[in-house]
Amino acid sequence: MTRSFAPPPRTLTLFAILLSVDVTVLLAEKVAARTAGMALGHESTFYLQLTQIWWTWLGVGLGPVQLFLWTKILKKTDLSLAYCITSLCYPLTMIASVALLQEQIGWQAWVGAVFVTFGAALIGSDEKISGEKEAFAQPMPPGP
Repeated sequence: MTRSFAPPPRTLTLFAILLSVDVTVLLAEKVAARTAGMALGHESTFYLQLTQIWWTWLGVGLGPVQLFLWTKILKKTDLSLAYCITSLCYPLTMIASVALLQEQIGWQAWVGAVFVTFGAALIGSDEKISGEKEAFAQPMPPGP
């Protein structure tokens, strides 16, 4: 059995929004941490400053949005497929950090992100997952 990947356009839109929110949260956390200053040796000051930075609250506030989107996606898609699609967050975050935060990322990190993303895609395309899903979908026989 092969898996046919043809989620409806609405589900693809939910994935796109979720990936955008995920990347936004990660960038907001980075900007907040950068703004708060040094943490090593000054942890209490660092965390106090984090509470006063609006980027921190943007990241925290988007948490329920992420949860809402994720549960909507899981209603319409298998977890094994949905989780693999969300692995696109790795390269998208790296691209956004280079473009928006002017971070320098070495080629090893790019290669690693490609391996993680393609590895997740391979796992998500595994035929055994579809067969296992069908086995779990069978009703349980009545007990003795």
